[in-house]
Amino acid sequence: MRLILTHFFFFFLLFGNSQICTSCRIMDDRSNEKKPDPIPEKATVLYSNDFSNASQWSFSNTSVPSADWIITNNLNIAPINAFIPAGFSTAFNGFAFINSDAQGPTATQDAIISLNTLITACASKPYVVLRFSQMLRRFGDTTLLEVSNNGSTWTSFLCNPTLENNENTPNPQKVDINISSVAGLQDTVYIRFRYKASNAWFWAIDDVKILEQDEFDLEGKETTFGTVGNWGIPMAYYQIPIAQIQPIEIKGRIKNTGYGPQFGVYIESSDGASYTSQSDSSALSPNLSAVLDINDLWIPSSTIGNQTINTTVYSPAMDQEPSNDQLDNFSVNISSKYYSRTTDVRSGRVSNNFSQYGYETGNIFDIFNDATITSAMVHVNSESTTGALLFARLYEAVTQDSFVLLSISDTVIIPPLINDQVFRVRLIDPTLLQSGKSYLLTAGSIGSPTFPGLVIGTSGKSDLFTSYYLGENTIGWYQFTEAPMVKMNFETVVGMHELKDDKLFDIFPNPNDGVFSIQFYNQNSEISLVEILSIRGELIHRQEFITNKGESSFEIRTNDLAEGTYIVRISNSISNRSQRIFVYNAK
Repeated sequence: MRLILTHFFFFFLLFGNSQICTSCRIMDDRSNEKKPDPIPEKATVLYSNDFSNASQWSFSNTSVPSADWIITNNLNIAPINAFIPAGFSTAFNGFAFINSDAQGPTATQDAIISLNTLITACASKPYVVLRFSQMLRRFGDTTLLEVSNNGSTWTSFLCNPTLENNENTPNPQKVDINISSVAGLQDTVYIRFRYKASNAWFWAIDDVKILEQDEFDLEGKETTFGTVGNWGIPMAYYQIPIAQIQPIEIKGRIKNTGYGPQFGVYIESSDGASYTSQSDSSALSPNLSAVLDINDLWIPSSTIGNQTINTTVYSPAMDQEPSNDQLDNFSVNISSKYYSRTTDVRSGRVSNNFSQYGYETGNIFDIFNDATITSAMVHVNSESTTGALLFARLYEAVTQDSFVLLSISDTVIIPPLINDQVFRVRLIDPTLLQSGKSYLLTAGSIGSPTFPGLVIGTSGKSDLFTSYYLGENTIGWYQFTEAPMVKMNFETVVGMHELKDDKLFDIFPNPNDGVFSIQFYNQNSEISLVEILSIRGELIHRQEFITNKGESSFEIRTNDLAEGTYIVRISNSISNRSQRIFVYNAK
């Protein structure tokens, strides 16, 4: 999940045992619904090494503290459940592994594992590829293959240029790197892998091969899709009502991994039923990537269930490795009420582990037909701290860094959770969303006295400027590229998280000069939390009271408030309620 300040500065904060989650290390036991890549074999293998002989490798590092690679056959060594057990085909006889997560938040790693064996099989081969299998969960690390033909001058090749922070590779993933510029027609070739990181996760490598490169080999990469409305950016909505469905644009990224140029390259997308469309054809030079647009928009049918788009790359040349011509597909789910990009499967998480700070996170929604929003549906992860507070906020999205608060919600207190759970959080003021406008719906928490606080699920990728994060300890809104599982709900709110009609408290006088009293009506003695927020949703005052069974009254003094309207939000173990107050001549 890459977070980017709206002025395009990168913002990195830490997670886990370290710090908070913005560009945070998100605990994730899933693999973003990716399946392990097939590992087809090219015709000519020039060299191979499966780490079964550890003496063939040597180690060096300038890490602080010192942290080397190891060669292990422990299939459960990875710190992420998605990689347990390790899926390498020869993992049983050893693979290379380095663990940044175990070193802690203040450590840095710069560690090299070098092959001691001199490779001589490239001498008559002008076009060569190095292939290896890997497992990686990325967080700000740099993963390099370094190649030399003299043992002293090294050329670096970036191994994971497009993998986002907190994204898992498949278990395992094939990686092909064209090393012809250094190794082609060379009598001697040296290779090594280098891992540079700080409070990242881990990297594991196995089954290293050098192969003769094919002349014609196109490889399909990721598919992206979305709908363009008022916001001007394709929206890969997490979930929207059926009435908001619009035609969907489809794009696909491909790469020419052969040594020969390709002409007449195109991609084709199909839903396996009534929709099939192609892109315009294009020429593609060796080792370059391109993004091609499918010509016809796709309109999901009204048939209830999953609908999947499959996309494949084609060219007139006979592809010598057709197994990688398929791009990542995507699915949408149609129900009687909603259209969603996934079937509600969580692939990541977002939180704020600085307990003294709150945060909120959510998505932009383009509205194509007038609709009244009543609440937010929020996917809360089971590792959330019991007692953490959950709220929602609705903004009109004016520009990419300007949002006007329209409504806030009652506060939900998170109970003990065994499994992830979706909470419906009622907005105080149901709001008419107007056709042709864009809105930001967020969910968040004021922070938690215990780790890890409120944890919200994410599902799938987002384009920049479509998913946002705001920390109580940050300045301005940040973007990231995973979609928080925060959804609009347009139905009448009824259910376990709806407030009762019982009278919970009175505020008097109202209007007031910043000094007022709250009369509580409680069924039991307990702790009640009082918060005062600006109309923009900024937390201004927070205070806890021990309230007695029956009636109890407390005075609130906020003499420094400017004149205007504020929200008083009161929460206890069984109820949540908010009320507006008006402050006059407070200064």
